[in-house]
Amino acid sequence: MFQEALHDIVERLAKARTQGLLEQFALIGGLAVSVWAEPRATRDIDFAVALQAGSPQSLAEVLRGTYRAGDLGDPLLGVITASSGMRERTIPVQLIFLPRRLSAVVFERMQEVTVLGCVVPVVAWESLVLLKLYAGGPRDVLDAKQICAAQAPDAGALTAVATLANRAGLSEEWEQFRFRIVTP
Repeated sequence: MFQEALHDIVERLAKARTQGLLEQFALIGGLAVSVWAEPRATRDIDFAVALQAGSPQSLAEVLRGTYRAGDLGDPLLGVITASSGMRERTIPVQLIFLPRRLSAVVFERMQEVTVLGCVVPVVAWESLVLLKLYAGGPRDVLDAKQICAAQAPDAGALTAVATLANRAGLSEEWEQFRFRIVTP
């Protein structure tokens, strides 16, 4: 079920990129956590997206979804909510527009990885940790901790994450996380 849904949404995103509506996309969320740490249950598929030309509404149409702009207090610029799936069940899909500073960090360090039999761009583990800290919920912090435990970063890697956090405007979140959870 997830495999079919992932293939479907990746095909739709690739089509949108070909049409010039989408510059980049990368898997984030629970499926991306499963790439960099222990697999975990998830109920949806999440991607970070960056527009090339056109509007988020145009992209939403191509993806058969709906667009909601972020409010003043919303940490996201906007979200396209769609669904994907074949047969008896659909899987919710969220396409997330990130603030510019965070988006730059996320999209410069992607890797193509095979997930559920589908080759898909996935954010680097360091960027995923920062996305999780940006989201800030209890599940997100636990995901960040599990990713760091699985990756076992050395001092150089931790310094590199700190540099990325600074560029993304997340230095304070990273330092609190690092000193409370990552370093003994």
